[in-house]
Amino acid sequence: MRRGLEIIAGLRLGRELTGEDIRHAIEVRGVRPHHHNAWGALIMAAVRKELIQKTGRLVKMKDPRSHARQTPIYRA
Repeated sequence: MRRGLEIIAGLRLGRELTGEDIRHAIEVRGVRPHHHNAWGALIMAAVRKELIQKTGRLVKMKDPRSHARQTPIYRA
């Protein structure tokens, strides 16, 4: 959680991204949670700490395993 929040805090300000984009940015740095549900907890912690803000907009997810469901867009 700590390392994930540090990475999110280092994202370029003003950039719009999804939780899926954040997950990818963290995974390429070799950070992976012990359980897949931790991604949602990490995103919510980042919102609470005001590292990212909800834009109120949605977009389809890119990962085929997500079955194109809708995901919120955040601003770093």
